[in-house]
Amino acid sequence: MNTTRKIRKGRLLAGAAVTVATAALTFGAALPASAATGSVMFGARNLTVTPSGGGNFGVAGTTGTLTYDRHGGGPSASFGISPGDWFTWTVNVPAGLEFASDACAGFVWNNPSSANQTCSVTGGMRTLQIRQTYNVALSGTGYIPSETDLISLPVVSTGSVSGTATVDYTQAAGFTPSASPSTSLFISTATAPVGGLSAGTPGASGVPLTGTGTAGATVTVKDSSGSTVGTATVDGSGNWSVMIPNGTVPPLSITQSVGGVASAPVEFNSAPLPIVAPAVALGALAFAGLGLGGTALLRRTRRTATI
Repeated sequence: MNTTRKIRKGRLLAGAAVTVATAALTFGAALPASAATGSVMFGARNLTVTPSGGGNFGVAGTTGTLTYDRHGGGPSASFGISPGDWFTWTVNVPAGLEFASDACAGFVWNNPSSANQTCSVTGGMRTLQIRQTYNVALSGTGYIPSETDLISLPVVSTGSVSGTATVDYTQAAGFTPSASPSTSLFISTATAPVGGLSAGTPGASGVPLTGTGTAGATVTVKDSSGSTVGTATVDGSGNWSVMIPNGTVPPLSITQSVGGVASAPVEFNSAPLPIVAPAVALGALAFAGLGLGGTALLRRTRRTATI
């Protein structure tokens, strides 16, 4: 007599709500070791890597979660599993990220009546592998197309990240190839520099400087000595504006910061500047040397121009 039962196929992290996808498996007569058939519908897809609490992985010590779906997609299909058949998921993260020391917690188990599962972290804590090996002959039907089987793994940053995270699924010979054997995601914590810089008409309060950036970023403008002369928050449309006080000595250095990670500075007007006669210092042409690459005006000395 065949006995139908549910067998656990996935397990989330210890301490988290256990959410597992199951498949109805029928215990039948033992199959030869080479009798792997059909599709178990395993695979790897929908990879995400997310910092906790809206943080930025560019800040060392930031924790987060790597998640992927090990349901490979495709239509429901039948399968036959033999003793010794195996299924493996190998997860790699780029330099700047590592798996947490407890990443394998909850992913190691041994069930003599179904399968064993192992989990290991190697490669400087940047490669994690989960492997299932079956102890018995099983047959049944895999996932239905609407099902998901999410696996969540804790990660932590060690500094700036720029590279690709991957999940690769492999299986014993004989099974139908997975509909989605791998998934990848490029991760970069670098903050883009500001752009679209433009100087407005000088006035009694100074000279307006506008530009574009990342919505929500903090823009900082410094003078030639490194002193901050203005800050702004990039609006939801990606624009910002700072009033540069009269008397500021260029060139200006402008950065934006997202999640505590600053961009490379953009230097505004790196060319030598002429001195502008006081009578026209508040005129629009007086600002031609600052960012507009203008023609020298009323050169009086070889000192650095001021706004």
